[in-house]
Amino acid sequence: MKRTVRHTLRVLSLAAASALLLAGCSGGGDASEGGDSAGSVTLKIWVQSTNQPEYFQWVKEEFESQNEGIKLKIEPQAQGSLGDSLDVTLGGDDAPDIVATWGGLVASKLYKGNRIIEISDVITDEVEKNFVEAATYNKMDGDGKYVSLPLAGFVSPVIYYNKTQFDALGLKVPTTYEELKDVAAKIRAASKQPLIAGFSTWHLPHFMQAIHARTMAPENFNKLIGTPTDYNPYEQPGFKEGFDLLKKYNDDKIFADNITGYDANMAQMEFIAQNALMMTSPSLDLMTLNDATNFELGAFLLPAGEVDGPLASGVYSDVLAINANSKHIPECKKLFEFLLTPEAQAKLLEFELLPIRKDVDISSANPVLTDVIKAINEGGVSGFYQSYSASGIDVQLLNAGSSLLTGKSDSAAAAKSVADYYKSNVMDK
Repeated sequence: MKRTVRHTLRVLSLAAASALLLAGCSGGGDASEGGDSAGSVTLKIWVQSTNQPEYFQWVKEEFESQNEGIKLKIEPQAQGSLGDSLDVTLGGDDAPDIVATWGGLVASKLYKGNRIIEISDVITDEVEKNFVEAATYNKMDGDGKYVSLPLAGFVSPVIYYNKTQFDALGLKVPTTYEELKDVAAKIRAASKQPLIAGFSTWHLPHFMQAIHARTMAPENFNKLIGTPTDYNPYEQPGFKEGFDLLKKYNDDKIFADNITGYDANMAQMEFIAQNALMMTSPSLDLMTLNDATNFELGAFLLPAGEVDGPLASGVYSDVLAINANSKHIPECKKLFEFLLTPEAQAKLLEFELLPIRKDVDISSANPVLTDVIKAINEGGVSGFYQSYSASGIDVQLLNAGSSLLTGKSDSAAAAKSVADYYKSNVMDK
């Protein structure tokens, strides 16, 4: 049975999550004073406060029940604590044994600085065979080695829609561009706005990722993943056409009016208020829908384009890494092995987190995500522009896309601005 929106999300505040998770930590004896009781080990684990605390409450209970003598002390952290500052934090006396952070530049920097360790003995070839394709790109952070566990990911972009109002208006989920255009026209005829997004913030680069997956052949699209220096990936055939398609969405009035005037929070407010009936978001767990939201939610992938490219582009950049200075590295690896089990992977779905294994039973998935997960399993999912965080391409795509949507440049100029930036900041460095 479909659940209403107010029953799909379990977002805790940092304070509430900390209280929930730390309340059960007394099992580590005198671990709170910095030591362990006789024969026990306590692992201090930093997780993201936005989407991981409740999942790790379950992990704590299950893992400790299966591993006598190992206790987990879960500490949700603000996002600012999980970035570049970890370079210093991981060398401190009170540093975590395991830390959540991001793939791309952060994990790579920590590994090259000897702050985190390689974990290829955990993510074996056999384990990797079961990975969702996008998750395997995380080994690029370690020059072909896994230096972190890609904990969970999301697909870019998924279009969430107000199922209650779609049903009332007799609208069906669009599977082609023309059907999406028709749905948008009917929504406007009902005095509502169609597709809204935070196109003044990081949602636009994610949308461009999926757009280019629909205008570039797979062999060219895949060249966007990584940071090559012997060629410019943003001069590949089909890249400029992605901006053509972005403009077509705007010209065909599929996007809400003044689409570049909304940041991510404003877009969500319009969706919750039901002023707009469709919304792009990289992940359900990142949507801050509240208890006052009283409509059913549905989801579908961006319709396919003119080339046989991937129907979904994925980001598996929420990662866990092991502190190179931890005194309990074998125990940390044991936890990683647990997180890779089918049981722990399937549990991710209950918290709107996408697993990294393809062989996971999706029967426990939020019904909103079921169709999306099936589409991913059938069509595969590409990696995400790994050059984003390493070279600032995300900002360039935001600027180029916004300039195009506001009429300040054409698609050729928008594409050229990204390619020129890449040449100057990556190839010529």
